[in-house]
Amino acid sequence: MKTILFPFNIEQDNKAAYAKTMDMAQQMQAKVIFFTCLPDLSPTLKDKAYFHLLGLNGDYQTNHNNWQSIPNVKTERVFTTGNFDLNLKELLERTLVDWIVPTTVIKKYFSATYAQSPSLKMIKTTQPYYPNLSVENSRF
Repeated sequence: MKTILFPFNIEQDNKAAYAKTMDMAQQMQAKVIFFTCLPDLSPTLKDKAYFHLLGLNGDYQTNHNNWQSIPNVKTERVFTTGNFDLNLKELLERTLVDWIVPTTVIKKYFSATYAQSPSLKMIKTTQPYYPNLSVENSRF
């Protein structure tokens, strides 16, 4: 089974990226890992992260999928605390990922031309793929 990594920030609008990711996951019968990093794992912040994903799924079902089931797509949620970049790097070191969704929160790791692209382009990884994650340059 192929794996798609969907890194996200709960403060950003990820609706378009989520919809394209879920469409691709259906076509590939892939697993999607939803990854975010929170200041802490308090119930309030975890609720915000879950509600964010519920909102994305609600938008996807209403506007793209007509509330149909999504067969053969598995999902996993990974919520961490601390430095986003460091936690993302650690996840990539221990998890084989075939595709990475270039959401706003990680576009800084890719070329300026790529980051300015208005359309979602999945990043195909090789085994393994580690973007240049510099913790010193982290904005989190």
